[in-house]
Amino acid sequence: IQSGVGKTDDEIDEALGVGVLYICVESGQELAAVSARAAHLNKVARIALRINPDVDPHTHPHISTGLKKNKFGVPHAEVIELLSTTLTDRHIDVVGISCHIGSQITKIAPFVEATHKVIELAGALENRGHHLTHLGVGGGLGITYVDEAPPTLAEYGASLAGLLVDSGKTIVLEPGRAIVGEAGVLLARVIRTKRGADRDFVILDAGMNDLIRPALYNAHHTIEPVAPQNAGPLAPVDVVGPICEASDTFAQDVVLPPLVSGDLVVIRAAGAYGSAMSSPYNGRSRTAEVLCDGSRSLLIREREPLTALWRGERHLNGEPLDDDRP
Repeated sequence: IQSGVGKTDDEIDEALGVGVLYICVESGQELAAVSARAAHLNKVARIALRINPDVDPHTHPHISTGLKKNKFGVPHAEVIELLSTTLTDRHIDVVGISCHIGSQITKIAPFVEATHKVIELAGALENRGHHLTHLGVGGGLGITYVDEAPPTLAEYGASLAGLLVDSGKTIVLEPGRAIVGEAGVLLARVIRTKRGADRDFVILDAGMNDLIRPALYNAHHTIEPVAPQNAGPLAPVDVVGPICEASDTFAQDVVLPPLVSGDLVVIRAAGAYGSAMSSPYNGRSRTAEVLCDGSRSLLIREREPLTALWRGERHLNGEPLDDDRP
């Protein structure tokens, strides 16, 4: 499936060339663009129109995608008229409709409300001559970072199955975070601790470039020492990284046992939107990734060398930068 609110012509051509299941179309202009590119390549584009159901997912505003103020999808009320133009377009095959209302959703009700709208709209489209084979009901099922209590996968599946079991359509889901979120952790080492004017800090060798969720979404992750705790009372500290921004903070006033230089800590539930959103910001190379299976471990991504920071750059005379120094 090709998704995204701003597909370029080159990206549309690539999707048509490899034969994706369908292109998820987000607007009338994009529908026209897909039709034009398919005609140019003498192909038929399988599409699903993404609707904007105007459903509040009750999540962080940065990851809310199904409200009418969001940039995603076609307004629910405009879908039938827009797709009527495709009934005579020999380069467009409307195979479905879809929606995606947000991420880290911890209640069932928004999923049910959005799915109802997809089902009702699909019926209306079929009554007007469209032959749909797929319904995309999005994803966004949340996980437990600290104390959230999202529905289980079984509860989520049961709530949708009751609505979709008689649809006769292929159902497309996107439960990415629910699959990998809690499967990954960020392992960091304490560089040192620091006493501030009104709080104490634990400074890690990991930063917001490795895990940006706390800085970007004010997200909370459970942080724990790896080894048995050092002797001493629990105390509130700010856990921070080495980057030159105050936002480079993993947790504030989190109660931890005493930590000293060299201690390892684990930042839990970093399997989703961790590595994928990492960057070399502040001159820091991306970290290594290790896959663990019981007692087995496998390096699946090497730590980037420092030279990766200037790889591909050139001097003003056009010569490439040296391999060992900029």
